[in-house]
Amino acid sequence: MKRCGKKHKYYRYCWMTGRKINRCHICSVNLPDAGDRKSAIEAAINSGRSPQEIKQLIRGNNG
Repeated sequence: MKRCGKKHKYYRYCWMTGRKINRCHICSVNLPDAGDRKSAIEAAINSGRSPQEIKQLIRGNNG
């Protein structure tokens, strides 16, 4: 993502509700545990958890 001439790299979770695209910021790519957080979210998606449950999982990780 690029804003104000600077590049910001981060993971985000996106899902659709009807025709609306919802987005939730997971974490910065530069964090030491970024890969672990991303893997946990991918595992939750693959196990069939609902978008609300995944969003709560992300919010719980971010404090």
